[in-house]
Amino acid sequence: MINSEEIKEKAFKQFPNYLSSILQETTIFPLVIKGDKGVKLSLFKRLEGMKNLYNNSRDVLGFGYALETISMNTKHEGVQTFISNIIFYTDTDYLKFIGMEDAVSKFIINTNKLRVYQLESLIITNPMLFINNQDIIDDSIKVLDYFINNSVSDFYIRELPIDVHTKFIENNSSFLSTLLDQVLLDKGKTDSEEKEFSKRYGLKVDDNFYIYIRSLDKNLKLNGFSELVLPYREIKNLHSEPQNVYIVENRTNYLLFRSVSDSVVIWGQGKAVTRLQGIDFIKRSNIYYWGDIDPTGYEILSSLRQFYPQVESIYMDFETLNAYRDLVINITGFKMIELNFLTPQENEIYKSLFCDGYQLRLEQENVRQ
Repeated sequence: MINSEEIKEKAFKQFPNYLSSILQETTIFPLVIKGDKGVKLSLFKRLEGMKNLYNNSRDVLGFGYALETISMNTKHEGVQTFISNIIFYTDTDYLKFIGMEDAVSKFIINTNKLRVYQLESLIITNPMLFINNQDIIDDSIKVLDYFINNSVSDFYIRELPIDVHTKFIENNSSFLSTLLDQVLLDKGKTDSEEKEFSKRYGLKVDDNFYIYIRSLDKNLKLNGFSELVLPYREIKNLHSEPQNVYIVENRTNYLLFRSVSDSVVIWGQGKAVTRLQGIDFIKRSNIYYWGDIDPTGYEILSSLRQFYPQVESIYMDFETLNAYRDLVINITGFKMIELNFLTPQENEIYKSLFCDGYQLRLEQENVRQ
C-alpha cells in the first residue's frame, strides 16, 4: 500500500507542472494520485497502512491530501473500505505538504522581475531551472542588463564593470548562457556556433592561455620533446596524433600520471579546461577526464563533454569514492545544479555528494592509479 512518503514523492513530480501553471494561469487541481488499495495485503497490514495515510492527511494535519475511499466486497472479509484516491484540492494544501511554499513565493517574485526580458516561454518549459538558480536571479539580471545595453568586446570576462563577484559569470555560465541566448537572439550579439562563453558573446579572449601537455609514452614525442607548454594559439602546430588523451584537473596528477602507450596527459587547470575546445588532435583521440570527486569536478566534466562528447570519466565512480572513504572531507558553499552532460551514473554520484548542510570532496591527489 502506498504510504505518505511515496505520496510526497509522487506529488513532487508534478511540481514543474504546477510552476508552469502559475505562468499560464491554469490549475493542476484537484491533483489526484491513485491509491494503491492494498487489496492483496492482509487485513492487519491494510488497516495499518490506512491509519498511516489518515494520520498524515489533511483531516489530521490541517493541510495536505484528502483521502477518497471505496467499499468493495472481498472474498474472505466481506465488505471492506479501501483508499481509491489521494487528492490535493488547493495549492496551499499541496505546497505545504511538499515543503515548497517559500520556493514558490520566491519563484513568483523572480518571474515578475524577469518578465521584462520576455523569458516566459523558457520559464514555462523549464521552471526547475529557475527554482534551482533562484538565489542568483538578482545578479543574473545585472549581467543581462549590461550585455543588452553595452558592448562587451573590450573586456575580458572578469573585468566586466558589473556589480557582481568577479567569478560570478564563470561559475554560473551555463545558466547565464541559457538566459543570454534568449535575450540577445535578435540583437546580433551571439555566435551560436561557439560554446565557450567569452567567444559566444563577443568578449575578449586571452590568446595567451597556456596548455601543459606531457607524453606518457617514451616513444611518443611532441615535436621532438616529451613535454611542452604551448600558448593555445600555437597548439595547432603540434605534430602528434596520440590515440588517448587524459585530461586531469590538478597539476600534481598531471606530473605523476602513469605511463600509458600512445597517450598524452593534459593539465586541465580546473575550470580552465573549457579553453581546450577546438583542438583537432584531441577531437580525433579517445578522451578521458579525471577530476576531484566533488561538485566542481562533475561541473568541469559536464562542461568538457559539451564540446567533446566522447569524453569518459576515470576514477570518478562510487568504487573509487568508497575505496577512499577515510580521505573524504566535508566542504560547504556549493549548490546542486542541473548538469546536462553527465551519464546517469555520474549524475547519481554528483547528487550523492550533497548532504544536509554540507558537501563531500575526495581530492584526486589522494587516489592512487
